Amino acid sequence: MHAFDALGSMPVSSTAQRLTRFFAAAAIASLATTCPAQWFLEAPTVSPASRSGAPFSFDAARGHCVLFGGAQPTFGAHADTWTFDGQAWAQQSPAVSPPARGGARLVFDSLRSVTVLFGGISASPIGGQSFNDTWEWDGVTWTQRTTATTPFRSGRNGMAFDPLRGRTVVFGGVPSSMLIGATNQTWEFDGTNWLQRTPATNPGSLDGPAMCFCETLGTCVLFGGVTPVTGAMNSTTWLWTGTTWTAASVLGIPPQPRYQANMVWDSSRGVCVMHGGVDSSGLLLDETWEFDGVAWTLAAPSGPGARRLSSLAFDRLRGTTVLFGGAASLGGGAGTTLNDTWIYGASYSPFGPGCAGSAGTPSLTALAGPRVGQTFVPTLSNLVPIMPLAILALGFSDTVWQGAPLPFDLTSFGIPGCSLLMAADRIDVIAAQNGIGQQFLPIPADPAFVGVYFYQQGFSFEVAGFNAFGGVLSNAARARIGI
Repeated sequence: MHAFDALGSMPVSSTAQRLTRFFAAAAIASLATTCPAQWFLEAPTVSPASRSGAPFSFDAARGHCVLFGGAQPTFGAHADTWTFDGQAWAQQSPAVSPPARGGARLVFDSLRSVTVLFGGISASPIGGQSFNDTWEWDGVTWTQRTTATTPFRSGRNGMAFDPLRGRTVVFGGVPSSMLIGATNQTWEFDGTNWLQRTPATNPGSLDGPAMCFCETLGTCVLFGGVTPVTGAMNSTTWLWTGTTWTAASVLGIPPQPRYQANMVWDSSRGVCVMHGGVDSSGLLLDETWEFDGVAWTLAAPSGPGARRLSSLAFDRLRGTTVLFGGAASLGGGAGTTLNDTWIYGASYSPFGPGCAGSAGTPSLTALAGPRVGQTFVPTLSNLVPIMPLAILALGFSDTVWQGAPLPFDLTSFGIPGCSLLMAADRIDVIAAQNGIGQQFLPIPADPAFVGVYFYQQGFSFEVAGFNAFGGVLSNAARARIGI
């Protein structure tokens, strides 16, 4: 990779200037493990109303997170459907929707490309009964599934999708918000019917356990939860093998017991990420823990704020954990729920259109966001296959460059239908082969750069005579450096 002089300059922060100098230097040995985990508050122009216990999952078939319903602050419940694409929320208008509820669970069935919703609790001033219905979201509407067997009614259960066995797994939960009690039943949904499993060992009757599928272990992982009758809280990390529950042998110090936390699998870094909940003393927690299949690590002692029943999903397209809302107090009543959106760690979010070339529209993507002490690898694809080079621009603004507002229409420069979407503060030529080019960008091993934003956009050289400028542009992407 060879660095060209920037096409121009603009005032940038001292951090951005330091970052630019570091980008031009050789790779620095990784010190990422010494850097603190970071949560970043997003500021979308539109957001769902405040709520807690709203099921949330990433829809890999359509590239966005899906959220349904959730409990209102005044004892009611929502029945709306929202999607989040990494930057913006959009309310959907399905022809059919499940009844309003909170405390349900939502997982993506990667084998059938549908998002599965199960359970939850209806809401009223005196409490509500739990559901045991099954719904599926296909990106357009909800469809209720009628099954020969249905599980025990349960809300605030643990639920995860096991892609190795093609099963949605449900454990525990409460039959009602009015009655004291929880179940210790384990159920699996294979896409056609529910089957109750009868393991010799189980985690016990639990309200509000956190659960996700750990790809490293190839099992579902469950932590926390409380037994309502006795108040005993689960402090064991449990693994569901498909036939039984086993207690994991965990190295080091695990999290203190908690319930109504939430947990997702971060496939980019190979860890389960758990946030929030309520501890045994009734204290709301703001901790973020990570489990790598061997040991738990307190990744962030503080972050979005103490809360329970928040909505948590891992965005596989952008490599980030997304948190929305939750309850900021233990009791019901107005003012206890939230509607803030937080992103955990590094992110890389494509935005804006590219323009079509002879090999299609160039596409700028990355498998994971930039992280301190590591080499970041963005990829340009749909390049002209015979061209051995491509260009990647890097800058620190998507609103202005050299005094001109962005986006900037390039039609008059001989690229009709194309726009410059970000400031081109630095230009790099990268090697390309068979229509694909990659950049290898060392990120400084310095915690001071955590949270810094930069932008990128690619340029594909074209065959002679395609247009006056000799090439076309890709989409842009907004990057944020994380751990």
